[in-house]
Amino acid sequence: MEAGANGRQDLDLPIYSSANNGHWPFLPWNDSGAILVGAGAVPASFGGSTTARSRLSFSNYGSTVDLQGWGERVWTLGYGDAYSIEGSRYYYTRGSGTSVAAPIVASACALLQSAFKARTAAALSPAEVTQLLAATGSVQQSGINPASQKIGPLPNVTAAILQSYSTQRSFTIHNDGGLTLNVTSMALDQATSWLSWSPSAPFAILPGASIAVTVTVDSSQVPIGQTTRRLLVTSNDSNESPYPGGVFLTLHKNERPALFVRRSENDLIISWTTNAVGFALQSTTNLSPPSAWVPVPAAPVIVGNQNTVTTNTMVGPRYYRLRKP
Repeated sequence: MEAGANGRQDLDLPIYSSANNGHWPFLPWNDSGAILVGAGAVPASFGGSTTARSRLSFSNYGSTVDLQGWGERVWTLGYGDAYSIEGSRYYYTRGSGTSVAAPIVASACALLQSAFKARTAAALSPAEVTQLLAATGSVQQSGINPASQKIGPLPNVTAAILQSYSTQRSFTIHNDGGLTLNVTSMALDQATSWLSWSPSAPFAILPGASIAVTVTVDSSQVPIGQTTRRLLVTSNDSNESPYPGGVFLTLHKNERPALFVRRSENDLIISWTTNAVGFALQSTTNLSPPSAWVPVPAAPVIVGNQNTVTTNTMVGPRYYRLRKP
């Protein structure tokens, strides 16, 4: 994570790709992989100085800037004129700049990574985090400064988390013969809603050519444990088909379903995937040993593909977990 700085500079200008002893960090092939963050305007309801998600004039910009965060009217801890009546331990202040925008994007990265790891027991690469936040973020807008002065989209964490559960893999169908290969059908040995592929048959592959087939997995819907499906590919090549026996798709999903919590007025809505069969929701008021975990009396209600339980926040602090007897 790197703050894009407040120099009002276009980082695509030739000055940033010449001299400097060959150190040109803003060129695409010199990208370190760090997320470079620009400063965008906050919505009018929060006192924004221009159109929400447009570049604030002090922010650097350019094709190398990946994402934006709020760059004005951001409240934080520390010495300042916002509040100091109760002494230095209770100071807080309001800041601006890419230095306050960058922590906002950093928190989006942490939320995305933690949600993905809790659901899949795997971790996203830095490049995948950047791509997901950029692809699902709220687009930059024009305000005092045009959207062509790129600072990137504002992260939408919920959208990024949902998109992260869709995993893609690919395989390639080659035509090594002298005639056109016509792929006539592709179908699963067992129908399922959490696997899809592109392109769909029929399609033709010219002699000497190949086509990559992308398989998309909605990991939020994959059953817990190991699951294998076969994608059966048929064609006018009777000898090869072109994959004898089909393409085997084996998935492993850790048996550790994640809990998701959101607040609705005085209610706490707790949810987890319906694929987690046999798990019960428990709660405790204290994590210090010995903790007394007790079943939550409310029965889960199925909403879409999620078990949901609604509790009242007025009963006091509670900790929750899923437990399989």
